[in-house]
Amino acid sequence: MFALENNSEAELMVSHRKSVNISKNELIKRYAATGGDYRATAEQFPQINDFVVRQRLQTLGLPNFSGRSHLNLQQAAIAFYLEEKSLIESAMVFGVPLQQLESLVRNAGCGFAKVLAIMAQDGERRYFNKTQQNLPTVCLG
Repeated sequence: MFALENNSEAELMVSHRKSVNISKNELIKRYAATGGDYRATAEQFPQINDFVVRQRLQTLGLPNFSGRSHLNLQQAAIAFYLEEKSLIESAMVFGVPLQQLESLVRNAGCGFAKVLAIMAQDGERRYFNKTQQNLPTVCLG
């Protein structure tokens, strides 16, 4: 793939960077296979700089569960998300500081948090933009 480095007509430099596409599903599959270890996941993609893989995992809200110290945090997350235990109970049972589990949940929900911010900013306009039958309308802009 060619990428334009400069828009100046006098100095039009073209880079011969290789573009590698990895699907979100493939990245998640390999992340899960490594137990949530960023380094081990990055090693699954030797053709890509490990910083790029780590950044993509962070963008997806996936925590780094590398090392034995994160095993309890992972178990607490499983208890919260999959077994539907409360945050407090999940943290207490696995000996994880509540603040650490809360941080994991916030980071995992970063995409949702962005949507909530948009909703909060635009919420009043949408509330008053309903039809006479009290059905919500779609606002595209």
